[in-house]
Amino acid sequence: MAGADEERPDVDSHEQVYGLARLLALSDGVFAFAMTLLVVQLLVPELGPGQVGQLGTKLLDQMPSYVSYLISFAVISIYWFSHHRLFRYVRRWDVWLIALNLGALLFIAVMPFPTAIMGRYGDQTVAVVIYAANLGSAGLYIWLMWWYGIRRHLLAPSLEQHAARQFRWRAFLTPAVFFLSIPVAFWQPRAAQASWGLIWLGIYVLSRPHRRVSNTRRNPLSPKPRKGHDGPGRAH
Repeated sequence: MAGADEERPDVDSHEQVYGLARLLALSDGVFAFAMTLLVVQLLVPELGPGQVGQLGTKLLDQMPSYVSYLISFAVISIYWFSHHRLFRYVRRWDVWLIALNLGALLFIAVMPFPTAIMGRYGDQTVAVVIYAANLGSAGLYIWLMWWYGIRRHLLAPSLEQHAARQFRWRAFLTPAVFFLSIPVAFWQPRAAQASWGLIWLGIYVLSRPHRRVSNTRRNPLSPKPRKGHDGPGRAH
């Protein structure tokens, strides 16, 4: 819940504050639980009597599990950050926002399962489709929370409209890439996995306008000596 307190003075009532606290406590717990359980799929190799000195080889054989762990941990981190950013500005909630949040948590909580499938059968279409569908669905619910919060005016007035639209597009990026990779998986599972790298490229591209927006928001606070060299002196 850290970070959300900055916007809590904008929350409409004590009941809303209490409800948001409960919602964030549940959400952070599910995110933390899912991220922790990801490591369960990483098994210590067993060496037989005649396999002394083959530990390194056995560990390398599990490289697909390590990769799926890293991808899942990174994506959950992206979703958590988007969720954290959203609720930093939420000033009131309703039953539909809670329902969308629970939908996102449903797919976040089950994420260790498709991660384990990917670790073992990442070269098979079914494994890639299950994995991409799960991660895409989790992100879709988070994007829907952004869409619903903006549409229903649940967010604080301090969040400017252009910034809200930018955050919403960022939330849309990751699930869009995962869903679009599903048809690719029926052609070539490894190509579908490679396409997930577009997420990082998209995050970089969408982050650049945000820095320019931030700069333009700071410019009005700086002196404007455009009317002449002695402009500041005229104020005296």
